[in-house]
Amino acid sequence: MVFLPFDGEVTGMELRMNLKERNRFKIIAQLVDPEIRMTQAQAAAILDCSPRHARRMVVRYRKEGDIGLVHKSRGRPELRDGISETRAT
Repeated sequence: MVFLPFDGEVTGMELRMNLKERNRFKIIAQLVDPEIRMTQAQAAAILDCSPRHARRMVVRYRKEGDIGLVHKSRGRPELRDGISETRAT
């Protein structure tokens, strides 16, 4: 796995994560690792989220792998870009 500075895109085999996503990955990877004893409540406290959200991230990580923890709207145009043009007319 390659951690590179975030530039707003996910390409091919290269996975770009920002600092928050990298920290999230490290904690979720520890949570999934059977040798490291960490509860979902402990992980949630470290990630400053609810235990339910920590469970959702674990499910997504197991299903999609590392890319499951990257923000889903990465690389998509902002929806608000077209709003100012339509309201101005």
